[in-house]
Amino acid sequence: MNKKILGAAVAAAMVMPGMATAGSQADLEKSLRILESQISALKVQMAEMKEVQSAAGGNGFVGPENVAWGGAAEFEYAEGGALDAAKLELEAIIQTTDEVSGYVKLKATSVAGSSTLAIDEMAVTYDAGIAAISATTGGHPFGDFSSNMISDPFTKTIGDTGGTAKVLVDVPVGENVTLLGSADDDISSIAATVSIGDLALTIGHISDVEVDATKSANHIAASYSIGGLSLIAEKVDSDGSADATNVELAYAFTVAGHDAGVAIGRQERKVTNVEDWNMVSATVNIIEGLDLTVEHKDSNNNANDTWLGQLSYGF
Repeated sequence: MNKKILGAAVAAAMVMPGMATAGSQADLEKSLRILESQISALKVQMAEMKEVQSAAGGNGFVGPENVAWGGAAEFEYAEGGALDAAKLELEAIIQTTDEVSGYVKLKATSVAGSSTLAIDEMAVTYDAGIAAISATTGGHPFGDFSSNMISDPFTKTIGDTGGTAKVLVDVPVGENVTLLGSADDDISSIAATVSIGDLALTIGHISDVEVDATKSANHIAASYSIGGLSLIAEKVDSDGSADATNVELAYAFTVAGHDAGVAIGRQERKVTNVEDWNMVSATVNIIEGLDLTVEHKDSNNNANDTWLGQLSYGF
């Protein structure tokens, strides 16, 4: 993606101080037309790849027909429209046989002028039917961390242990229950998810949340949707002081033929001198795969209220 094009889109569209002029609006429309043509060309190439994958089927050989590709590009903007961070993720799932698959995620980030490029996660999974066993460098199955906001919820700040080499076991129990367990050299965790229609409930335990002096923690998350309305609620409760809660209500709708949505949220953290936040966000799909999101965060002491913007493209 051209960062100048994306920067122009956010600067013109974000509802914050410094709104776009008529001239910048015309530049935005021209830039978006160019971007749309580039994305259309990419979509054609991806469709051709998917046709090859579908026609080939599995044959035990790791070739292009056995690899599914995906990824996302995100550009985050601080108040005033300045580029704050950029992230690109590329994912590949390699189906070597009916039972064995591999996964790799490559991540490139640029924050405050500092750039990194690394393999973010790798996994090899054997699906035995009654259970799937993975050797993975991904995070523990603790915490959901779902959000309609740009900024990460406090629950992720506390509960995300990051990637380390571990063994993970995924066990389906009937049609509605899934059990997950994992262990590495230092930490073990277990989680259970129950899904009934549009309602999902997850509970979990981890032996150590590293941000809180080797304290264990429990986790509960729930989500429910009806029509365009959706609710998510999550709480991380540790044996120490690293407790956090995030609750969000969202509504999805269509405006002028474009998918859109608004959300409000509240997050709290039980740590001295840490602010609580009230949040509101709005998202609109500009073209297929490309979303613009604007978020406003209002702190309980009004000291660090801020606007954020994000352009994201998934493929």
